[in-house]
Amino acid sequence: MLSWRWIPLSLALLLALTSCSSSQEAETEWSTIHTSTDWWMSVYARSATEQWIVGGTPDGGRILRYDGVAVTEVDHGAAVARLNWVHGFDSGELIAVGTDGAVLRSDGTAWSSEPAPTDQDLWGVWGTSTTDVWAVGGDATVLHDTGNGFEPVPLPDMERPGVRIFFKVWGSSANDVYIVGQGGAVLRWNGSALEELDVGVSEDLIGIWGTGPDRIVTVGGRRNGAAALWDGSAWRAVDLTEFPGLNGVWLDSDVVHIVGNDGTVGEIDFPTGEASITSIDIPVSLHSVTGAGGALTAVGGDFSTGDQGPFLGQVVTGAFPEEPALTR
Repeated sequence: MLSWRWIPLSLALLLALTSCSSSQEAETEWSTIHTSTDWWMSVYARSATEQWIVGGTPDGGRILRYDGVAVTEVDHGAAVARLNWVHGFDSGELIAVGTDGAVLRSDGTAWSSEPAPTDQDLWGVWGTSTTDVWAVGGDATVLHDTGNGFEPVPLPDMERPGVRIFFKVWGSSANDVYIVGQGGAVLRWNGSALEELDVGVSEDLIGIWGTGPDRIVTVGGRRNGAAALWDGSAWRAVDLTEFPGLNGVWLDSDVVHIVGNDGTVGEIDFPTGEASITSIDIPVSLHSVTGAGGALTAVGGDFSTGDQGPFLGQVVTGAFPEEPALTR
């Protein structure tokens, strides 16, 4: 039986990706730029020449930097297991979270670890600045750091039962923060408290991203994909039942870039909700995607092997026609 630690990673290799009426060949040409014996969980792009990738194994968390040409490993000097997500700030600082409540921060030059009030795995981190940071994870953990370290945030009385994991967090501002998790759970921070939302999805929601308060997308699903779009007035669920499970999302204006199981990549047109996917010929599932300088970077791993390994991870890139509007 899989432990809760691997819930977001036991994403089905049970379904082979086949062509369907909703699928078409993607225009993006993808290539593998890095392969290693680690899982790569998250990629954050400050620019085309400064991209940060985190991951690792149960024995050690690792950090890579991609400068648009080459991938190099960064020595963070901390005794932590796998890192699951990374986020950067306009100040040049960075924060990464991971297994067993790991938290690493960088001032732009060196990394250091700091304590967190949990030993649960942290799956997502986001913030407007280093004094306004959110982290979420297992045991329905929600943490907020307003400059004095992370502290637990009380949850509302939730109508959705059995929510034990929150996977990701993203916001358009300090008073407009969204948290997504198990069973389609969505919470919103309105500046003073968390409130539960119903976005019309009952599948696990693994990823969330947006370009502003009226353009937000969350994706997920296990054996089949799921997504919901927020346009500032209402949430719209997108029918992706013929797609494999999705893990990562990033927006470029009206184009929603998605990645998921079995090398799945694709797009959703935000205004219409129409989606198209294809499958890259790689031996990994993709977990995170971002864009900068007219190119996409996606990372992932062969999560089917569980915490015993062997471990395999890849970083892939692909150019797309229009210059993206990079948001953080």
